[in-house]
Amino acid sequence: MQRIHGTNAFTGAASTDPRRAAIELEIAMELRRRWPELRRHALHRGMGGLRAVTQLEQRDAAASDAAVRFVDGCTTAERAHIALSRLRWRLS
Repeated sequence: MQRIHGTNAFTGAASTDPRRAAIELEIAMELRRRWPELRRHALHRGMGGLRAVTQLEQRDAAASDAAVRFVDGCTTAERAHIALSRLRWRLS
């Protein structure tokens, strides 16, 4: 459950807010670390954060750092999936 209110830093944040991207990536990394059986879900969650980082108008150090750390923890197959997804994002 999640309580939603006006000052909620995550749910109320715009999709272009760099904090949202960094939070998505941190959640994905923690899911992957704590529950390896949820690795596929963690990848899906992290992909949302990676896409948000690529769509930021200005580079954000915290979000970029989280993106690098997320990808560093990925397997070769996951990195291939990420590379293909990034290509699709550029083409769309």
